[in-house]
Amino acid sequence: MQTVHLINKTIRLLSLFSIVCFALISCSSGSGGKDSLPRFTVLNGDSLQYFAVNYLDEELSKSSSSAVDFYKRARAKFQTGLTEKALEDIYIAANKDGDNPDILLLQARIQYSLGIFDKAAKSADLAESLGNESKELFVLKALLNSRDGNLNVANDYIKNALLKAPFSGDVWLTKGKISSQAGSQEEAMSDWKRAILLNPLEFEAYQILIDEYIKLEKVDSALLYNEKAISKFKHNVDLEINKAAILEQVGALDSAVAVYSNIVRKYPSRLDVLTSLGNTYFKNKNYSSAYVTYRKVLDKLPTNANLYYLAGLSKEKMGDYNTAQELYILASAKDSTDGKYNQAYRRVEYIIESSVRRRINQRAKATKKEEEAPILRRKVFSVEPLEKKTEIKTN
Repeated sequence: MQTVHLINKTIRLLSLFSIVCFALISCSSGSGGKDSLPRFTVLNGDSLQYFAVNYLDEELSKSSSSAVDFYKRARAKFQTGLTEKALEDIYIAANKDGDNPDILLLQARIQYSLGIFDKAAKSADLAESLGNESKELFVLKALLNSRDGNLNVANDYIKNALLKAPFSGDVWLTKGKISSQAGSQEEAMSDWKRAILLNPLEFEAYQILIDEYIKLEKVDSALLYNEKAISKFKHNVDLEINKAAILEQVGALDSAVAVYSNIVRKYPSRLDVLTSLGNTYFKNKNYSSAYVTYRKVLDKLPTNANLYYLAGLSKEKMGDYNTAQELYILASAKDSTDGKYNQAYRRVEYIIESSVRRRINQRAKATKKEEEAPILRRKVFSVEPLEKKTEIKTN
């Protein structure tokens, strides 16, 4: 029996190791965290990434539930993106062993990730006072100080982090953020590029570089880094959305439509992408496709006033003013606080009334012209039969 139990446990441990390796390959520091600390991406629809947490849950129920056990489970949850659940476990671990610097550091990182900055600062200070001098602590302290505007102190912590780990991508990522905050944009760009070079799976560095290149209107560079990121993070839909948005920005609307359409096929629940597809159709003057796309979103979000407005704009561009007016009325009914819906309604109402007046005037002019026509002309167009005249021949 003991042999069987040992074999089963070994298999489970090997499975755990393979899942952790898989998670490391999918590592992404920009998948929901606000710090530059490494974490694992959770891939939707795949239950494998929860194996490690479930395994630790089971082991914890069998053990004495020490502070270290809760610390391990909190770390696993944090790394798989279950940040709020990780906070619960790390609080239990800290209550059991409040003088453990590693527990306090993880607590600080989780708190920072959740935006609990004051508590994160206190936890980090306490961890440092208890002798924690890890790269992770220095990075976190740099982030906390830069957030408070203490850039000199933040730089000191980054220097210490670089002494500990000069080839760490997340350290250079954080250095770039501080350089950018200090106004050294070129240095920041160089730092972020180095972060990617040292750690090709440093997702946040890609995202920041892409955003910065877009701001600088260097579209080719933005597309280049976006493509590099797509090659590394093949399942990250946000990068595909980035690509479509960049293409749209440079006027490559047909290409943007193709990318958005592909995303919608793969992720039909992404209504934000479907709306962007409609917007791109509209910008490309394909108003009928824009309208059809907006209606698809409205089927899922029937209370969204702006979607009725967008659908109305499409119908207005198509010349269907009556339908446009009805859609603007619905938009106003859903949200009476936004004046643009009522303005659109009045604009179309004016167009319809002007069209009616124009037709009436045209009919009146035609009638008047007919009444003023010569009698002879009126007879020519009469439908009454003409009398036959007998021609008398004379010899």
